[in-house]
Amino acid sequence: MRLRFELSEPPPSLNNSKSSFMAGKKLRTVSSPEYKAWQKLAGHELNRQPGQLPNPCYWRSDILIPASKTKADLDNLPKAIHDLLVKHGRVPDDRYKVDVR
Repeated sequence: MRLRFELSEPPPSLNNSKSSFMAGKKLRTVSSPEYKAWQKLAGHELNRQPGQLPNPCYWRSDILIPASKTKADLDNLPKAIHDLLVKHGRVPDDRYKVDVR
């Protein structure tokens, strides 16, 4: 089975996906506003496209991101895309993933 999903924007770099702040004496880490905005936009785009892999299964992904679309280190981007696909039920948990290209 082969699925294809297209997103208009690449995710922000994982280096910019979290914000940290002090809450009392504890350091809290949350998703950055930029990352949340990308998740919302990409989630809406993904929900308009068909396709879902059976669960469980082993899967691999081929991710094509034009270098002109991002200044991020390209090997930082698949994690956010995989997390989005899992969150929206399109692929099984990415612990079953066997290859990324």
